[in-house]
Amino acid sequence: MTGARIFALFLVVAALPVAGPSKLHATTEVSGTLSTTEWTEAQSPYRVTGELKVPSDVTLAIGPGVIVSFDPKISMRVDGTLNAIGTSEKPIMFKGESTTQRWGGVVFRETAASCNLEHFEFTGASIAYIEDKYYVGAFNIVDGAKASIQHSWFHGFSGPA
Repeated sequence: MTGARIFALFLVVAALPVAGPSKLHATTEVSGTLSTTEWTEAQSPYRVTGELKVPSDVTLAIGPGVIVSFDPKISMRVDGTLNAIGTSEKPIMFKGESTTQRWGGVVFRETAASCNLEHFEFTGASIAYIEDKYYVGAFNIVDGAKASIQHSWFHGFSGPA
C-alpha cells in the first residue's frame, strides 16, 4: 500500500467507536405467581405480560438499575415482600410498556406484605384492578401492609396515586 492509502485507512479505523462492554440483553418476560427470586440489571429490562403475584412466603429483591415495564392494564399484587433498592446513580423504574395506555399499578394486600423502596421511580400507572376488585389508586398499601419508601419519585398517574 502507498503511504496515502495507509493514512486513509488509519483515519477510517481511528474514526470507529471504541467498543465497550455490551449491554445488549433480550427482555425478560414475567407473569403469574413468583417464587423467591432476585431481579438484576444484567437480566433487565423485565416485562410484565400478565398479572404478577408475590405470595406471602416470597421476597422479590430488585437490584439497582432494573427497569420493569408493565403491559396495559396489568397489575402486581404483593402479599409477601418487595425489596426494590436502587441507588442515586442507578434507580429502579416501574413503568408502562405502552406510551398510550396505562398499566394497572401495585397493591400490597396482606398484613405480612411489606415493601422497601429506595431510589425508585414509579410512573404511568392507573387505578389498580386485581381479582375483580378495583383499588383507589395506582400504588396501594392496604389491609395492614407496611412500607418504607425513601428517595423515590411517583408521577404520571391516571386517577389518584
